[in-house]
Amino acid sequence: MGVMPPWYNRMEQRRRNNAMTTQTPATEERLSRLEGAYEQVDARLEDLRSEMNERLGEMNERLNELARGQQSLREEMQRGQESLRLEIRALRNNMILLTGGTWATLVAGLIAVFTTQ
Repeated sequence: MGVMPPWYNRMEQRRRNNAMTTQTPATEERLSRLEGAYEQVDARLEDLRSEMNERLGEMNERLNELARGQQSLREEMQRGQESLRLEIRALRNNMILLTGGTWATLVAGLIAVFTTQ
């Protein structure tokens, strides 16, 4: 058995004290039934404790799986953001080129119009 609960220690002390005095058979029978009941409760508590530890282990495994999934999603999002940045940068460069070309064409057209007159 594991560590004895406080009530079990008190029960043992009472049993020892009562052993020094005379007991009736009915009292001894009641004490032995109580001891049996306490042992059953203690065994059940130990079973519950081990089952709870198993459940906690399962929950920890699931939490670890979720953390790994979250990390992979985060990495995927970062890759997606990087590709989006590159695409936006390329579009901006194209816009700059088109704007520059438009201004150059406009200025060249204006120069051509005013110099030919």
